[in-house]
Amino acid sequence: MRRIIAALLFGLIWLAQPAAAATRIDDPKAFIAQVYADLAKGQTETGAGDLSIDPPDDIYTPALAKAFADEKREAAGDLGRLDFFFWVNGQDWRLADVEVTERSVWRRPDRKVVAASFRNFDQNSSLLFYFQKVGGRWLIDDVESLDVIEGDEGYAWTLSLILKYAREEE
Repeated sequence: MRRIIAALLFGLIWLAQPAAAATRIDDPKAFIAQVYADLAKGQTETGAGDLSIDPPDDIYTPALAKAFADEKREAAGDLGRLDFFFWVNGQDWRLADVEVTERSVWRRPDRKVVAASFRNFDQNSSLLFYFQKVGGRWLIDDVESLDVIEGDEGYAWTLSLILKYAREEE
C-alpha cells in the first residue's frame, strides 16, 4: 500500500511541475536577428560552431514541425535528408556582415517574410524565413536559400522540400 501511495504522490508531483513555456516570437525580425547574434557569439576561429545554440524546436508551424519529425523518424539515427545546419547554410560557421530585414505579405497580416543575408567564411548567403501567425504565435513556416553555394554539390534550396525529398536512396 505504501508503494501505491508513493507512486501516486510521485505522479502528482510530476504532473504538478510547470510545463516548459513555448517560445514566444513577438517580432519575427528581432527573433531572427537574435538567433544570428547568438550564433555569432558561439562561433570559433576555426568555424566549429557551438551547436548548443541551436534554436528551439517549437518555433515551426505544425506542417514544418511534422516534416522535421518525419525526417528524423525516417533517418532512424542515421544522417537524414537535412545534412547541414540550415541557419548558416553549411556545416560550420564563421559569420560576418549579418543583415536582417522584414517585409509584409500583401493582404496577409498573419504572414511576414524575414530576409537574412550574411557571409559564412568566404561564401555569401541569403535566406528567406517565411513566418505565419498560428494561434496568436509567430512561427516559421519555411526557409528558402536564394543562392547557389559554389562547388559541385551546391544548389538553392527550400527547407520543407529538403525534409521531404532531398536525398537519393543509396
